[in-house]
Amino acid sequence: MVSSRKMILLELNEVPFQVVDAFCQAQPDSDFAALLKDSAQLVTTCEDEIELDPWISWPTLHRGVSDTKHRILSLGQTLDKVDNQYPPMWRMITSAGRTAGVFGSIHSSHVPPSMEAYKFYMPDFFDEKVFAYPTYLKGFQQFNLEMTRRSARNVNTSIPRSALREFLRSAIATGFSVDTAREVVAQLASERKERRVRLRRRSLQALLMADVFTRMLKRDMPDFSTLYSNHVAAAMHRYWAAAFPGDYKPNLTTPEWQRLYRTEVFEAFRIASKIVGKLRRLVDSRKDTILVIASSMGQHATEHPPSDGLYTIRDLRKFMANFGVADNQFQQKHAMVPCTGVLVDASIRDDFQSKLNLLRISESRMVESEKEVSPMSYALHDGNFFSLYMNFDAYAGEHVAYIGNEPKTFEDLGIGFLPHEDGVSVTAHHHPDGILLIYDPTRPAHAGSRQRISTLEIAPAVLAHYGIKAPDYMVKPSAPLRQALALH
Repeated sequence: MVSSRKMILLELNEVPFQVVDAFCQAQPDSDFAALLKDSAQLVTTCEDEIELDPWISWPTLHRGVSDTKHRILSLGQTLDKVDNQYPPMWRMITSAGRTAGVFGSIHSSHVPPSMEAYKFYMPDFFDEKVFAYPTYLKGFQQFNLEMTRRSARNVNTSIPRSALREFLRSAIATGFSVDTAREVVAQLASERKERRVRLRRRSLQALLMADVFTRMLKRDMPDFSTLYSNHVAAAMHRYWAAAFPGDYKPNLTTPEWQRLYRTEVFEAFRIASKIVGKLRRLVDSRKDTILVIASSMGQHATEHPPSDGLYTIRDLRKFMANFGVADNQFQQKHAMVPCTGVLVDASIRDDFQSKLNLLRISESRMVESEKEVSPMSYALHDGNFFSLYMNFDAYAGEHVAYIGNEPKTFEDLGIGFLPHEDGVSVTAHHHPDGILLIYDPTRPAHAGSRQRISTLEIAPAVLAHYGIKAPDYMVKPSAPLRQALALH
């Protein structure tokens, strides 16, 4: 039976049930705890084989095939071929005559050729150009891109005037809630008392996005819409050891560090709960829409020693020049630290790759690998696109690299130090298990046992919700997911 009901997909990157349950037990009156009680709850497993990374696992969820098929392994890749072979859900839904709205989903920077079927479209934060639809969202997107890139590892509190000016222009058109304004004022006041809490600005950015997203839904609700947020994942990577110290061997982190950061994961999740509250109130008021909350994978504890920072590529122009690549022969593609994407001219690709293979720092050599190999590796995709990975964490060697037998100082090579302002690199890392919550205001679910499904089932199940026949390459949704979505 085809459903006429609309769907909102909230993409909470890398959030596992361990964090959901801990927050809801501590905050039983929160919006998230209330929604959890009325939602169907499923544990998802990401079946990716090459690597567990969000820029790989979200395409798996969106496209219904694993990484060995879609081969989207890096941010910045050219997606023309894979978009035709394994398109994301929103393209399949709009191709079937339905409307969609996309807000920050990973790899949405590869914009569809036409906006005719989209009520709104805000790409992810890894595109080098500024695009938004409708155009009055462009200032908000420019602000997001600027702040995300300036705070890649550590939060930068300065705001460029041009970005702020464009943001304020967009704010007039989109509007922000009184509750969000209070959160912003409270955050700025808390920073004056304790500079450390500026790290929470990532969560405020997510809340601002949710305000704009909700306003767009109220203006013109599409049949299918997505909203992506990474702010809880960022906090978990850094502060899991403070939130869940029992997951580690004793003395991995100091009691003082744990005291400083013990609330940060749950503070980030508090903002996620506010976002859920906004969306639930909207869904409850409409009655024709369901809310789906998903993570494409999760996180779990990893024992990583404290670290003051890492050495990585900080000046790509310098780095490329040392390999004989001129400024007009490459284009930088934005990625998550410590990765860098670079598209080189086809004419110099082979020469660049051969020289890259000669790079050595101390006893470590640059290696070619689809997976990130510490401390440095690269992958070559789509003919001329290189994904460069360099992560010399807690490095104590000499600041000299070699390209073959030719010595290069770190400074000459564009390699620089990136500090960890909180004294850690990561305390949690990626895990296959994620979450799937389905809330329907017309048929609240009673929380039962959390059955396990594959993330590969989600795309075909969403298509089935709209009566769209899934391609043959997709798996059939299992009974627990079909039941949760009321598919027949």
